[in-house]
Amino acid sequence: MSRHTKQLSNNETFAYGYDRPLQEYFFQYFDGGGDLIREGAGTSAVLLNEIESLGRKMFPMNHIMDIAMDLPVRD
Repeated sequence: MSRHTKQLSNNETFAYGYDRPLQEYFFQYFDGGGDLIREGAGTSAVLLNEIESLGRKMFPMNHIMDIAMDLPVRD
C-alpha cells in the first residue's frame, strides 16, 4: 500500500494512495485530532477528482501522473 498525506489549510489532513490488495485508490480526510471525517475509494478517476477539488498544484506532479496512468503512487 502506498500512503501519502497533505496538510490542508483548515487544520485537516488529506491522506491518499493505492491499496494493492484491493487494487484501488483511496483518500481520507482527518480532523486536527486525527479522527476520520470522510473517505472514499475506487478508480484513479475518483482520486483525481478529489485532488482536483483540493487544487492540483498542492500535489507533486509525479503523484498525479502515476494516478493518471493507473499506477501505484510512488515517492
